[in-house]
Amino acid sequence: MEGTLTLRTRIDLTGKRFGLLKVIERAPAPNGRGGSYWLCHCDCGRDVVVRSDNLRGHTRGCGCLVQNRKSRKGLREPGALKSIWVNMIQRCFDPKCKGYRRYGGRGISVYEPWTIYAVFERDVIAEIGYRPSRRYTIDRIDPDGNYEPGNIRWATAKQQANNKSKK
Repeated sequence: MEGTLTLRTRIDLTGKRFGLLKVIERAPAPNGRGGSYWLCHCDCGRDVVVRSDNLRGHTRGCGCLVQNRKSRKGLREPGALKSIWVNMIQRCFDPKCKGYRRYGGRGISVYEPWTIYAVFERDVIAEIGYRPSRRYTIDRIDPDGNYEPGNIRWATAKQQANNKSKK
């Protein structure tokens, strides 16, 4: 096989997601290093340049998870989003639930596809990202509106108390 030329095909990672990182565009190699590099946007809000093989390997964030281990539990705590979803469903659909009167009892509902947890999880993470810390829970921006795309955010108890319904 002497003299054989191997051609590498470039793989376009634009728009793909790796953990908390979403690839924005190809980036120049820092300090003239070899390899392909990509500008990525992290769910925490930072932009970072990452080498291709690291994206497809072990890199899952900009470093925010390592730098702030306390927030790490809030961001991706196993089961945290599931319990938020269960409570939301109960408040809106179960008349035996303590909070039903203030939610389902006055017409607050859940966007129909979100009655399936996997769809809710995917959509919430895509729309508002991971929970910033344990102090935050799902809040409706319009307190008289439903739990639906465009009407949710992460909010503290104080923020939620200041966002009460006029009804």
